[in-house]
Amino acid sequence: MIITYQPRAVHLRDYEQLFTGTNQEFGYQAPFLAFEADTTLQILKADQTTYFHYPNSSEIIPLSTSNLVIAGAIAGEAPYSSDKIWKKTANYKKNIWWGNSTQPQVGIWLCSWLSGSFTGDPSVVWMDRWYNPGVIDSTTALYISSTDSVYDEPSVMTLDPGVWYKYFHLGDESNESLINSLTGASGNLKLHLNDWTQNPVDLSPYDNTTILNRYSPTMLHPTSVSNANDTSLYLQDNQSASVLYNEDYELTERISVSIWSKIKDWNNVSGNHILSKNFRGGWSIGYNNGFYNPTFSMFSSSGTLIQGNVDADVLFNRSLPGDSIPIASEITSDLYTWILDNGIYEGLKHLYKVDFNGNIESAVYFDSSVELADLTLDSDENIWVLESNTSEISGFKSDGSYITTQSGDPGITKIEADLNNTIIGMDVSHLGVTNDNISWYVSANSLWLADDTINPVYSNTITDVVIDSRDTFWILDNTNKFYNVNTDGELLLSGSTPTTSQVRNISLTNEIINTTYEDVIWISSRDDQVIYKYDINGNKLKKKSLSVFDILPDSSNFTSYDWNRKFNYIPIDKTPKIESSVFLGTQYAAICGKQTLSFDTSALAPNEWHLFSFTYDGYTGDYKFYIDSIERDTLTVSPCTPIYYRYENSLTIGADNGKILTLGEELSFDNYHLTGFIDDIRIYQCILTNADLWHIYMNKYHFEDIDWNMSSGLQNYIEEIERFFKFKMPGSKSQYFNIRLIGLNITDLEVRKVIEDIISDTVKKISPAYTELYKIKWD
Repeated sequence: MIITYQPRAVHLRDYEQLFTGTNQEFGYQAPFLAFEADTTLQILKADQTTYFHYPNSSEIIPLSTSNLVIAGAIAGEAPYSSDKIWKKTANYKKNIWWGNSTQPQVGIWLCSWLSGSFTGDPSVVWMDRWYNPGVIDSTTALYISSTDSVYDEPSVMTLDPGVWYKYFHLGDESNESLINSLTGASGNLKLHLNDWTQNPVDLSPYDNTTILNRYSPTMLHPTSVSNANDTSLYLQDNQSASVLYNEDYELTERISVSIWSKIKDWNNVSGNHILSKNFRGGWSIGYNNGFYNPTFSMFSSSGTLIQGNVDADVLFNRSLPGDSIPIASEITSDLYTWILDNGIYEGLKHLYKVDFNGNIESAVYFDSSVELADLTLDSDENIWVLESNTSEISGFKSDGSYITTQSGDPGITKIEADLNNTIIGMDVSHLGVTNDNISWYVSANSLWLADDTINPVYSNTITDVVIDSRDTFWILDNTNKFYNVNTDGELLLSGSTPTTSQVRNISLTNEIINTTYEDVIWISSRDDQVIYKYDINGNKLKKKSLSVFDILPDSSNFTSYDWNRKFNYIPIDKTPKIESSVFLGTQYAAICGKQTLSFDTSALAPNEWHLFSFTYDGYTGDYKFYIDSIERDTLTVSPCTPIYYRYENSLTIGADNGKILTLGEELSFDNYHLTGFIDDIRIYQCILTNADLWHIYMNKYHFEDIDWNMSSGLQNYIEEIERFFKFKMPGSKSQYFNIRLIGLNITDLEVRKVIEDIISDTVKKISPAYTELYKIKWD
């Protein structure tokens, strides 16, 4: 939280006189202590206008040199949103005993106000506001920026002895009023969820309907952010909420979104979305640990395709068209599966783009004479296809449109996009890159690193291999064994599956295991029609039979883990991020793609509330991401680019977003829901400024009065003392003390006893009442 006030200081005073009365019998009930000071306390109440005289005994000082800012004066972008001070400028010393003002009598002066950052920036400055009363009135002059009728200049106000002042200090009520003004006459506030019940009410004018999924009474938490008294939404056990589709909050040109959230550990967030209007379009605020791989896609050599989730639940199986011979697949970040099919359908071969419902959304066509061999995705999710008979590698965009063709070395059988987006090709059975962008491959039953052609990493009858986020290899042989080997060839772990198969494949996911994200190993066994899941210690997590789907799985890299490892996990420095994303384009396609802003979770206080906000202005192309009202990341795209929405889907809270339902519900898996607190969700059809977001942020906290130590000149004061309290001295462990006697050289115990008795008797008369002699030591 940003501290906006200065707590009362503890003053250590030198008291010069003590007044207790004339004698012991008829003294004062409480003593009085006299001291000298050059300040006096002036309390400036929050949400109130305080009138005061500056002390007659003070010297004239500029307002800019007062300690009001240190005491807690609040800065803003305009007088209406900041602390303000007025001064009675007439000369009235002859009428009353207060003094004359030295304020210049030029133009119509309104007030002095504190201008600048509200985030602790010390560069705030007091400004004098002047206005033309023939054009606007004094109230309006508080609310508008500098124009021909209103202008500001660094304040020349002084604090004059004896002069009358009034001061307005921003408080809870005035801050709430400022936030309410953001709605505007045009209805800028499109959604506002703050007070949570079983049927949450939208506080905006649009009355959007919100549904709590998997409702239980524990979802309604009695306490909210800091000092606020409303309820918050507590999501656990795969719960979420959905705001049903309404075009009123589906904004394209200008949008500002904010949401409060509290997570136990911001470095290990369950789920990947906090607030989402995102599915292949739209926008979201969420969490990114480098891996988003909730689904798998697996095919058989005969053309049967199955898709499932991380719980190993198979959602459906489909048969690809024609005499299908699928040979490779890749899953995108939007959960599309690209399948390269070397079979012939309607006289052509195909690259299919399949959605998670098994529907072929689009296809790229190849002549039947082409021998398709392999495919790979680059960091921009362009798909690259190898034709082995020509060694040509053709690139296509995510919509299937053609990019270019490049020539590979003759005879290559595998291709891979490395970390630099270079497409590499080799005549090998398996190909990939390590976390430091070194190529690895399998040839002649051995695993090799490209920079070492003498010593293989591992030798055996290898059927499949994949590399994980730790830069270690997971290897299958042609029996039932699996191995974990590092890049130096050291065997880290070995295990076995219960069944054997000549064709086995391996892939990885990254999932919540016992509240922590960990890599998970998937092994498919074709002949046994089984999928196994193991943790990184080799412990079996699940076994799933595929026999009911009549499929013989025969596909490597059947999750999106490897793409995430190369192009998400490594680029974000293997550090979790809080992210804001928007899809930009036209009403027909996200031609500008997804734009993402982020901030490290390591900077977020654990188990604390944080306000996440973003603004996007399609007219200027300015996109900004804020945390706790502070700008954390920004970029500028081409102006006049709207947000692209593909589906009329709901807004989801604590889960990803599918076409209509949340992705978690539509795909029937539970490992990607948020666990934590949510509150105060706002969507505006305008661009909120940094100041606006600060007021929203401070709405959840309490504004304090200002305790201003106002200069008074050196004065004598008398202070009544109502109570005395006894405290231990700093660092004291006990009221007891020891006395050490050094250099006496007395060894006779009886003589020592006499001396100790004399000392003990004397000490009782002179030691403080709250102390006691414990022991006399002889050295």
